[in-house]
Amino acid sequence: MINSRFPKKKINSLLHFLRKNIKKSILTNNSFLNKWFLNKSKINVYTFLIKNKITAVNFYILNKCIYNKKKYNFLWSSALYSNKEGQEKAAAVALLSKMHNEHPIVGCICPNKNSLKFNKFFGREILGLKLKRFIFFYNKVALTKILKKKIDLNFFIKKNKFFERKQFLSKWTKHIPQDYNKLWTSFSKKFDLIVVKDLKYIRNRYYYSFLLKYRFLEIRKKKELVGFVILRVQKVKKNNYIRVVDFFSKSGYEKFIWSILINKCIEFSPGFIDFFCVGTSQNYALKKNNFFDTSAYPELINVPNLLSPISYRQWSDYFHIGGFLKNKIKLIDSSKVLFTKGDGDRDWPTLRDLK
Repeated sequence: MINSRFPKKKINSLLHFLRKNIKKSILTNNSFLNKWFLNKSKINVYTFLIKNKITAVNFYILNKCIYNKKKYNFLWSSALYSNKEGQEKAAAVALLSKMHNEHPIVGCICPNKNSLKFNKFFGREILGLKLKRFIFFYNKVALTKILKKKIDLNFFIKKNKFFERKQFLSKWTKHIPQDYNKLWTSFSKKFDLIVVKDLKYIRNRYYYSFLLKYRFLEIRKKKELVGFVILRVQKVKKNNYIRVVDFFSKSGYEKFIWSILINKCIEFSPGFIDFFCVGTSQNYALKKNNFFDTSAYPELINVPNLLSPISYRQWSDYFHIGGFLKNKIKLIDSSKVLFTKGDGDRDWPTLRDLK
C-alpha cells in the first residue's frame, strides 16, 4: 500500500525507520521533519507499506511555481530510500510513479548514479539546464585548511573589480523589507519557470527558520529596493565560508549586486563564497565578478560543497523535469529558468548545526 502523506500522530514509526536506515542522509528528529515537510498535520512523504510496516520512503518539498505566467504546484523530489523488503516489491519505482502521476511539475536533481536512472525514466532532461556551482575565492590560507587535496589557488584568488556603488546603499538587516514584493514581482517577470518566492514564502522559509541562521543583505538605489540576498555564514575549523542561498535583483543590476555582496562579505573574513543554481541568468554577472564555474575547472572538485556544514561528497549536475505536465513544458532559453540552493533539499541542517 502506498500513502502520499504521513500522519504526524504516527511520526514515531517514521522516525524509527529513518534512524534505522538513512540517518546519515536526513535528520531524524521532530523539529527537522516539522520544519521541512509538515503540511496541515501530515508529513509530505510517500511511504510504501507492507503489512502496515514502512519499507520505503520518498520525501518531497511542495511549493508553488510560475510557469509560462501561470501558477502550478511544484514538487521537489527528495530522500528516496527502500529497504531490502521494499526492493523486492520495486517500492522505489512505485513511489516515484505515483508521485509523478499526482503532481503537475516535479523537479529532480540527481545526487548519485542510482537516482539518475530513476530521474531519466520518470523525467526529462532539458538542454542547458544543469546544476551549476560558482565560487569566488577570498583567502587561500583559510581555504587550504579544509581542502582534502592540495591545489594551486593562486590562479583563483583575484582582486575583485569593484563596480562603482556611490549610488547604492547596502546594509545587513534582520527583517524582510516591506517593499520586497515589488522587487520579487519585477525579478520574477524575467523567468519562464521559477518557484514563487513572494513575501510570505521568504518569511516562512528563512525569517521564521529556527534550525538555521540566515543573513539578509538589502541593497537600494536612492529609496528603491534593487537587490536582496539571503546567505549563510558557516564556520569550519575557525574559518568562515559563505553560501548564497537566494538572490534577487532588479533587471540590469545583477553585476552591481554581486559586487556589493562580495565586498560586504569581506567583514566575515571568509575563505570563499559560493552560489548553486539551475539556469544561466546569473552567468554573465558572476563571471564579471571573478566567480569561477566549477564545471570548467576539475581541480575545484576538492572544494567541499552543498551540505552543511561542509560536505566532500560529490554529486552529479543533472536536472530533470517530471510530473504529468513534463511533456508540455517548453523551456527554450536556460537564462529564463532559475532554481537556487534554497529551493529544494540542498540547504538542510545537520546534527552539527543543531548542537
